[in-house]
Amino acid sequence: MTPKVKLSDALIQNLAVGKVYRDHKGPVSGMDFTYDGQFLVTSGEDNSVNVYSCEKASRVRHLRCEKYGVALIRFLHNDRDCAVAASRNEADHLLKYWDFHDNKYLRLFRSHTGKVTSVSPHPYEDLFLSGAEDKCVLLWDLRQDRPVAKINGQGTTVASFDQQGPEPVIIALSEVIIWSWHGSVDFVFVQSCIIVTVHICDV
Repeated sequence: MTPKVKLSDALIQNLAVGKVYRDHKGPVSGMDFTYDGQFLVTSGEDNSVNVYSCEKASRVRHLRCEKYGVALIRFLHNDRDCAVAASRNEADHLLKYWDFHDNKYLRLFRSHTGKVTSVSPHPYEDLFLSGAEDKCVLLWDLRQDRPVAKINGQGTTVASFDQQGPEPVIIALSEVIIWSWHGSVDFVFVQSCIIVTVHICDV
């Protein structure tokens, strides 16, 4: 087990750059760590994806996505070989369930009609959230092509599951209408932000 490190001002001040990677040939568009902090994935406007080992400070995988491009990207279930990625294609705002090991898409998710602004996998269920400029948040099941729930908003939305708390939480920026999916939903408005506590049941 990796020992825990307690952050302090002294520790932060002593940190230094260990290594610099210049693998992307354009701006980086997304990045994410596995829950254990062992691996980092990055996506770029050069239509490439890189996976790095943080322990070994080395790149362990390089993939290309010429057809759709890659904007946002997030690991699934602490697995360095699976991710959900948002397309950079202006005409097709799809999301991809991507198997890095075999370099193939296990499923394509099409429903958003505007640029995807957030992607958030559930910490342990086969679910993920997406927000977009089409004024809605969608809840997806990795085993289904269509979203299983929708939250309509009044503007661009950003949504995320709480990765640490006992109950998953959706935070959607903009005023929204809440739709429940086979479970109870409690919510409270905080200025222009809504926090939704979701008790996951069978979807």
